[in-house]
Amino acid sequence: MKIAFHYFSTHLGGQQIQILNLARCFNSLGHDVIWIYEEKGAVLKEFSEYGSSVAIPVNKNKTLSKYYITRSILIMYNFLKKYFFLKKYFQLNTPEIIISSDSLMSLIIGKSIKNLNIKHFRLIGNDLEEYERVFRFYKILNIDRDVKFYFGWPLVYQALLKKGVSEKKLANFQYNAVDTRKFHPLKREFRTEIKENLGFCKDEFIIGWVGRIEEINGAKHTLSLGKKLLDLGFSDFKILFVGGGLFVNGKEDLTYINEFKEKALSLGLSKNIIFSGWIDPNLIVNYLNIMDVVPMLEMDPSGGSILREAMACGRVALSVDGPSKTQRNFMKSNNSILVPHDNYIHEAAKEIIKLRENSERIKEIGENARIFSIKNLSFETQAKDILSYYI
Repeated sequence: MKIAFHYFSTHLGGQQIQILNLARCFNSLGHDVIWIYEEKGAVLKEFSEYGSSVAIPVNKNKTLSKYYITRSILIMYNFLKKYFFLKKYFQLNTPEIIISSDSLMSLIIGKSIKNLNIKHFRLIGNDLEEYERVFRFYKILNIDRDVKFYFGWPLVYQALLKKGVSEKKLANFQYNAVDTRKFHPLKREFRTEIKENLGFCKDEFIIGWVGRIEEINGAKHTLSLGKKLLDLGFSDFKILFVGGGLFVNGKEDLTYINEFKEKALSLGLSKNIIFSGWIDPNLIVNYLNIMDVVPMLEMDPSGGSILREAMACGRVALSVDGPSKTQRNFMKSNNSILVPHDNYIHEAAKEIIKLRENSERIKEIGENARIFSIKNLSFETQAKDILSYYI
């Protein structure tokens, strides 16, 4: 069977890693896998081991005009260009399944496969109401009409139900997974060597962030966490940011990164912050292994690949027990730390100070996290869940 994914970017990110691992699993089961993308990135090289890729010929710079009307026209032109490209592509290369991601491309893909015998699934990686502007028009645009099944988690399922999506389309899906072969604990002496090679002291306490640094994600809350630690009289820490800005046509946009660094300075964190920039994806396991705690802080977070990867490496993942209770699915009392959503920055800071004083607790949580990841967070299960809905 031929299975195609669409996700606009092949740069390093949570959903890109999920697609990569699902491709690995589908490939091992004997299926042909294709990734249709718009931005070429580092993940594509590894993906080529499991499938082929197709670039949609769209120039994103065309949509960056400062004039609203011109920008709107150019954006619409790009949408039409994508539609006609995909329509022709699917007619000549018809997969049995196409798996889309965001709402807008689900609409375009749905239109482009009309009258073709292709099952359209949607794999959801983010909180739809918080991160997708188009989602508010989901019902008006009738995007759901061309989607056969959705693969997500309770929070996004509730959002879809409010838009009139049938409950029958909401798949029973193991929505948290991590590649425990790639992300694994390293021996203590190797961790020490990595630390020293990166300029850290042997016993330095490191708080970590891995991924894009942009306004819509939790990186900014990690800065707030650092400031709160200083306010509480705790300065014995470093925050290591591994990653950088979004790439547009092969060039990293540093606009927000520079603002972010200035913000760190204004908060008095100049001695506590280290930015690595983007690194070789194969080295991320090394960086995770030297992090004592990896936080993902938002009012109501949903998942987080950096948390699961930290857990698989035997590190302490820290997040927020938000109103939706989403994190409880994989973050348990003995394998990670969840803080209340009320005043969560302050609560997270207090937990980190406790951790710094209790190395045995760090070790115990990390060991339990690794065991849980192996037993419960399998991409193979995700792949089988998706295939079970090919009816």
